[in-house]
Amino acid sequence: MIKELQIGAHTYTVQQKNIGSLNKGTCNVSSKTILIDIDAKRIVKAEALLHEALHAIMSEYGLVFGLSENEEEFRVRVLEAGILALFVYNKQFTKELLTDILKQ
Repeated sequence: MIKELQIGAHTYTVQQKNIGSLNKGTCNVSSKTILIDIDAKRIVKAEALLHEALHAIMSEYGLVFGLSENEEEFRVRVLEAGILALFVYNKQFTKELLTDILKQ
């Protein structure tokens, strides 16, 4: 798993640890740290990383102001589900998008 993510102007450290809860990941925007449950299956880790990265993106771009924790979580879950569905059900789009982005 990757060790860092560049989100906005900040670098977030990504670590795998035993989180010991139902959550498979956490994001601390103050310390710029994302933790992913080390015991989770590979696909669950990938989904958790996307989920926690979305929390970081929302924070870094000022999209959490005025939201309760539950409202933020709801929005992140909706975005996560939508992005995953877009990528999974449109494999050619995903391949071309990533290929074109990475060529830059």
